[in-house]
Amino acid sequence: MASQNLQSTSCIKAIGSFLRNQRKAIDEDDLSNPIKTYQTDFQFIKEDIERFREQNMNHECFQVLHPWAYELDSVDFKYIVNNNLVKDIVTALEDTDSIVFWNTFFKAQKACSADEFFEAIRQLCEINKIPKFWLSHQQEYEQIMQASNYVISIDENRTEIIQIIKDFVAESLKETGHCALKHQFKLYQTQFEGTIYADAATVVDKYTYDNNPRMEYFKND
Repeated sequence: MASQNLQSTSCIKAIGSFLRNQRKAIDEDDLSNPIKTYQTDFQFIKEDIERFREQNMNHECFQVLHPWAYELDSVDFKYIVNNNLVKDIVTALEDTDSIVFWNTFFKAQKACSADEFFEAIRQLCEINKIPKFWLSHQQEYEQIMQASNYVISIDENRTEIIQIIKDFVAESLKETGHCALKHQFKLYQTQFEGTIYADAATVVDKYTYDNNPRMEYFKND
């Protein structure tokens, strides 16, 4: 599944590059990965890109494309088109720390791939210096990803999102007394002493300065 997600990301970047740069020539070699992944031909994808350009579609519309389920009859386009859904998101996650989390990592989209969602959780654990929290919940997160078919949606997974963030915030406050989702940090201007770098002039009195050091110097390190 991880390799499929990487393949999906690669295809998104390939198609999105032609939407970011309207003047970029649509070259078959640049689209070899999507052609192979979607088992189609160059002309089919070329016509799609040309149509997207005529519609002035933003490249950010392409967020989640799963090549293993790329059947138009089964794809829910709300997972692909990135509309401005801030109001719906705020309403769904109202009065929870999940609002800050979701809008920080996923902006105004109501769904994301499950690996992106839990990678954001992992990063928060690193930021708040509680990596053990991530490790202790990793198997649980794997089960959630499988149950959600590897897509986390505000509409379908609201309860899980709120609970996961609630548990993270509680653990962060317990372990460190602060949480990046609840607190801001202000850095004050002050005077710091300059750093003294070692160079030939500063070490020559106490040490031997060798312009051509040999590996044997480091054998006991």
